[in-house]
Amino acid sequence: MRSLFRCGILVLIIVSFVAIAGTAWTAGIRDTRHNLSSTAPTAPITRNIYSTNVDEICVFCHTPHSALKDGSNKTPLWNHTLSTQVYSLPTGATWPNLITTVKQPDLGSKLCLSCHDGTVAIGSLANLPGPGSTGSVFMVGVSGSGAMPPTAYGYIGINLSGTHPISVPVNNTLITAKNTACTPGSGKYSIVYPPSDPRVKLKPTNNTYNDGSNGFLKTTPAGVNYFEGVQCASCHDPHNNNTDFLVIPGIGTGPPSKYHGTTNWSNWSALCTACHSGPC
Repeated sequence: MRSLFRCGILVLIIVSFVAIAGTAWTAGIRDTRHNLSSTAPTAPITRNIYSTNVDEICVFCHTPHSALKDGSNKTPLWNHTLSTQVYSLPTGATWPNLITTVKQPDLGSKLCLSCHDGTVAIGSLANLPGPGSTGSVFMVGVSGSGAMPPTAYGYIGINLSGTHPISVPVNNTLITAKNTACTPGSGKYSIVYPPSDPRVKLKPTNNTYNDGSNGFLKTTPAGVNYFEGVQCASCHDPHNNNTDFLVIPGIGTGPPSKYHGTTNWSNWSALCTACHSGPC
């Protein structure tokens, strides 16, 4: 009897903890522009794209059952239809100091682009909310096809040539090449592994570097190896409400991108300097 009582108390504590954690997590999303549900965020947060008939918040990205796969073993129970687009990528013409051959986005970055490239309907979900997962998601603020319109604040499109490279593997070979090329007057910047600031994290990528080498090696608790690099989520956390969902807010009135190309290094955010250790 005493053992049953202790077990009952333990279950109650666990259930209470999960409920509290779930409430806090949902509350964080609710008060951001990533809240696409009919449940409005708390003022002063406003959004132009949202559903008129779906009050669930997490369902626009996640589902507990029959989730979509992105080719990794770390897919976060994804629910939104993935894009099939081939993107225009950064090259030496758009990034003069680029030494990495950038490849098509993969894994986590493709999850972000499934909404932000403007080619997939925002309400296109693998599992719709409600019994039987049937029905339609009605959205306002979207294009005629139901996708994010080019006028939306978060619209990126399929031309990524002017954006920071993503799905780029980071390893010793890349760091050595970057720092070797970083000579005074070259205009290049030295780089380091981002764990110098724990808020900036490398994320899984299946892409390889110029020489065919994989990204930084990590191993799961189950002993499965995977490789890491720069993805959208290295700099952006979709669950917070900082400027542009940055993991480290920028300096001044805008995100770090505002200062791209500046000669005043002190204006750069700690987000940038977590990887880019400074000019040569």
